[in-house]
Amino acid sequence: MKEIIEKEISLSKEVFHSLPFNNQKNKNKFLGEITNEITHYEDMLQQIYQELENRQKVYLNLKENDYKEYTAVLEQLTKALSYTNNLSTAYEKLKLDKQIYHLVHYQQNNLSKNNQVLKKIIDIFEKAGIPLRLQDFSYTKYVNQYMESFFTYQYCLESGDLEKTFEEIYWKDPYIILELELNIRMLYLKHEKKFEKYVQQVTKQLLSQFEKGESNLIEDYAYLRKKLEQVKIEDKNNVLYHFVHGDYRVEDYYDNKMEGMIQKYFGQNNHNMDEIYQTSLKLLHTLTEYQNYIKYESMIDKIKKLYQETFDKNVIKKQLKTIQTLEKKLFKLNKKSTHSFSKTKVDKLEPEIHKTIQEIHEQYKVIDQSIIQFVLKNHLQDHSTLFKALLLVQQYYCFIADLCKEKNEQISDEEIMQVYHDFTLFVLDPNNTMINNITIAEQCDIKEMIIANYRLLGMQLSSDLLNGSNLEECISELNKIMIYYQMKKMNINIQDLENMNKINKIMERK
Repeated sequence: MKEIIEKEISLSKEVFHSLPFNNQKNKNKFLGEITNEITHYEDMLQQIYQELENRQKVYLNLKENDYKEYTAVLEQLTKALSYTNNLSTAYEKLKLDKQIYHLVHYQQNNLSKNNQVLKKIIDIFEKAGIPLRLQDFSYTKYVNQYMESFFTYQYCLESGDLEKTFEEIYWKDPYIILELELNIRMLYLKHEKKFEKYVQQVTKQLLSQFEKGESNLIEDYAYLRKKLEQVKIEDKNNVLYHFVHGDYRVEDYYDNKMEGMIQKYFGQNNHNMDEIYQTSLKLLHTLTEYQNYIKYESMIDKIKKLYQETFDKNVIKKQLKTIQTLEKKLFKLNKKSTHSFSKTKVDKLEPEIHKTIQEIHEQYKVIDQSIIQFVLKNHLQDHSTLFKALLLVQQYYCFIADLCKEKNEQISDEEIMQVYHDFTLFVLDPNNTMINNITIAEQCDIKEMIIANYRLLGMQLSSDLLNGSNLEECISELNKIMIYYQMKKMNINIQDLENMNKINKIMERK
């Protein structure tokens, strides 16, 4: 079409050069012809833009599929897997540990968020059939005062009066959040049997949603994760969507470029594309697992160290007994104390009350620091796999959160939750093979195992290829091979995609 228009313009120029221009009448006629010509090409330009817009709409109207029907079921399966294992207690299964962790690590300038966490904790007790009332919060006078205001405004947590109450109490008792935490921990221990019974009920209800109950839970989860991966890979709509929105670059998928990439891994011999696809998929799973292994290697090393160290399995029982004794002392002091303050003096029992609270807190700190080692020692043996060790640790949000804090003190609660989510996806990935076969006591060079295994399959891997940014590039290129295969299978024409990009650029300029 471009050539036709250029030819028309050339002929029009010849005609205009031949038109007389010697008087006003001829000049007006000349200008009229020019105006008609401009109008003609403006109309033609609008027609072209309309055609380009129509072609563009086909792609721009694409909506990304989100696979919610899969992710919703996977969430239920993940919850069921958490509830049915014997690696954690109701405290972890109901995420009380997570909420208390967020409460303890509160930000003084975000009282609203802290109150939301406190409300979640109270709701967890409520769901378990343990409605909490003001009288349950008697750890100190200040806890009781604040909770009186909290229950008044629990459905309006943004209340200025609630914030004012907290500020007034905080200046009198800067340990108010700690005291709230200890009060909640005490209430959990008091109602622990009810919580365990509630978890059993929830577990039974969850399992009733699955045809074969607990026996096929892991198989169901693995099947659905693999099915979701397959659906994503084979989704033509989303492949096109990612090209349109620039997630995939058209120039990366030309035949000559992709053939060079395939030769990089499979050599110059003629290969069946189906075989290349299957081997690439397998290697992609392996390298993704290896990448995650490196990502969580410091955690794995810590787990191994804790498992190998000597440990008194009775330490938690001893600490809980000490806590009970100290709490009895605290409640006696509370009864004797007047909790009165003036500008010149405080209640004489206040220092001893605070000292007792700090002693209780220290006992809980020992428990928190010992809990992972306690469960590792109780549930693992030398022949236990890394998968079981990581699955066990995945139940304990606080352990993972503390490791995040060690690496980055400024990390936010949202970032910690994302790390926890990603870690859970890694542990439960049905395509994992290494962590399912390496034991917690085993020492091995995983990188060399990968290289040796894939050399047997005719793939050209080297140690350098699996280092740092090279590993990321390798994973990226394998993903491109997967996409390239699907493009061929779906008859997606690279020229059409290139034309679409050109149209987008033209329309952006317009």
